[in-house]
This record gives sequence, C-alpha cells and structure tokens, in this order.
Amino acid sequence: MTPEKKLNSLANRIGISTNLFLDEENVEELVRYLATHFPVVEVEIEGSVRAQSDEGRNLELARSLRKIAEDTGSTINIHAPYIRVDYILGREEDRAAARDTIIRSAEFAICAGAQVMTFHPGFRFPKNSAPEARSEALALIQELAYDLFHVNKHQGANLTYSLENSGNERPFLTLTHDENDELFSTSPLSLTLDMAHAASYCSTVAEAREEMKYFARYAANVHLADIKFPKHLHLPLGEGDFDYHDMILAIEETGYRGAYIVEEIGAGFKGEDYFNAAVRYRDELRSRYVA
Repeated sequence: MTPEKKLNSLANRIGISTNLFLDEENVEELVRYLATHFPVVEVEIEGSVRAQSDEGRNLELARSLRKIAEDTGSTINIHAPYIRVDYILGREEDRAAARDTIIRSAEFAICAGAQVMTFHPGFRFPKNSAPEARSEALALIQELAYDLFHVNKHQGANLTYSLENSGNERPFLTLTHDENDELFSTSPLSLTLDMAHAASYCSTVAEAREEMKYFARYAANVHLADIKFPKHLHLPLGEGDFDYHDMILAIEETGYRGAYIVEEIGAGFKGEDYFNAAVRYRDELRSRYVA
C-alpha cells in the first residue's frame, strides 16, 4: 500500500464518541448525526445514554442503534459504564452488581451489533496496594473476561471485549507491563489503547512512542486525543503539543488497523470543539491522499 493510500485508510478509521455530548437528551438523534459524519461511533453508556439505556437493560435502544448502523453504514461500538462500577473493590454485593452491569452491557452491545465493547479495570484502586491485592485484582479481571466470553458463546456472538488502560493522576488501577503481558496472554481480552493515558506515564516523546507500540500489540480499539505532554487531560486535536499523528504512525507500524476514537472532554472545551477538530484531521488526511 502506498503512503497516500495508507493515509486514506487511516482517515476512514477516525471515529467519535458520544461521551463528548453526555447531556444530549435525544440519544438516537445524536448517534445518527455522529454516524453520518464518522465511520465508527463509540456509544458510551454514561450520561443520557446510561439513563436512557437503563444501564444496558433497554434492548429497544440497542436495536435502534443497530438500525442506525445499518442505515448509515457506520460501525457502532459500545463503551460500558465505569463511573461507580467497581467489580474489584468494595462489598461483595456491590462488586456483584458491578459485574452484572458489565455483563448487561455486553448483551446490549451484541443486540446493537457492536464489534468491540470497551470496559475499565474497576473504578478505583489504591496506588500503594500490596502485591497480593494487585494479584487478586488481576484475577478478578480475568474472571470477568471469561464471564463475558460465555455471553458470546450463549448468544452466538463474536463481540471483542477490550480493557482500557488507565492514565496517571487518576485513582484507577494501572497495570504494569508484566501484568498486561500476563493478562492478555492468559485471557481472551483485547486492549483499548488510550493514547493520552499511555503518554501520561512517560517523560519523553521517544518513550511515549515506544509505549504506543507496546500497547498496540494487544489493541482492538484506540482512544485519540491531544494533550499538553505529559499531562493527563484530553484536549481537542491541535490544542495541545502532542504529536498525535506521529504516535498514530507508530501504532500503525505494529499492524494495527482498527479505529481511532476521539473521546473525553476537558479543560473547558465543548463537545463541538472535539468534533470539529476530528473532522479537520480526517479531512487533512484525505486531502493528502488526493494530492
């Protein structure tokens, strides 16, 4: 494939998340609008979507999302709820409820015709936890992974389950490279590579580039944002100082050919800012192909 054709292929894999518009009340109208502009839409079950989907119980909404995908030709993937969804820490009844929420999200995603469902490694985890606690957390993620694949087997589906890597400056479980290697080699999970999260642990751009290539080996999905390197704050493309395009090229070097989803707002920007910046980047890639 020529460099120009590679850019066109990349342009056709830039996607967008509904979490840029968490308060939008008409979820179906929002998803249809996004799907007419981008080939991949990640529907995150938070904000209005979480309420209207009844945390994944409303399969009528899932069927509507499938119809939107069929009408527009866009792929609609799902991001499971993560706020207050903690299957690792807390009381057993709360952890069981959190597992049920993730399982329900998988059933919702299958009904919606999704190809990938992203979920988080719990909601909170102490940075100074003992090795035994980390081993137990890893075991709980593996256990949930197999429960999710039983959902696939039961429903005759082929949904890819993708665990998102956590970023610095947040109270979430961040796996070490050794823990990642163990998890992804001993369970049927893939990774959602959040580029901003990976970069937030790096001290140099060269290190960040190598981290992207490391994580890309396991990736089925990528979250894309600009940042003020290495600050963990998702910005619209072009509003930071991060060479996200070069990082994408590093990921592509590994053979990754999945979507790059622009998602998560911050620093006072609005969803429209992220949307417009993603459109500009996609169109720039296409213009290079035409030229």
